[in-house]
Amino acid sequence: MAPGTRITSLDDLSRVRLDFAVPENLLGRLKPGQTVNATSAAYKGRTFKGSVATIDPRVDQTTRTARLTAEFDNPDEALKPGMFLSVALEVSTKDDAVVVPEEAIVSEGLRHIIYPVKDNKVERRVITIGQRQGGKVEVVDGLKPGETIVVLGVQRVRPGAEVIARPVGSGAPAAPVPAANREQPSRSSLNVPQAIGSAQAAERK
Repeated sequence: MAPGTRITSLDDLSRVRLDFAVPENLLGRLKPGQTVNATSAAYKGRTFKGSVATIDPRVDQTTRTARLTAEFDNPDEALKPGMFLSVALEVSTKDDAVVVPEEAIVSEGLRHIIYPVKDNKVERRVITIGQRQGGKVEVVDGLKPGETIVVLGVQRVRPGAEVIARPVGSGAPAAPVPAANREQPSRSSLNVPQAIGSAQAAERK
């Protein structure tokens, strides 16, 4: 065997790196230290939490994406070199966002309509929406925290109609009027799923 021939390699799996790409329109909201959640088909129901370590200063001219590297603690060595992971990057968090169920909103062209309930009567209101996530929609303008809104039967209600407000999913008997649900301000985190990346373990030195 000739001198210098590589016999084997040693990998330190206690901490791994994950490379992935994000669209360039998110660059203004990216910074080192942001939380990265990753999942693997090998571990159903488990989420690996890491953080952004580096952001490539260049944007790929073909894909218009920026390359990021995240680091993950891997104490049980579940993550192996070369594994593929699905990535979700938390790029913004709003502690005082007003959110409502998607089914409470009716789209009319470019406008979004919601039906608040006041004194057991339905009102019609145009709102401005923001982010969508997990069946919830952020209301940026047009709805105050604590207002009661119609969630079920929004296609059948009309302004001025009387309704009986009750919690959605309460199991109450069916009534000829739609139910309404009260929504409170809720923490809203925007998690942007990105293309699958490859986790590479650092070499032991």
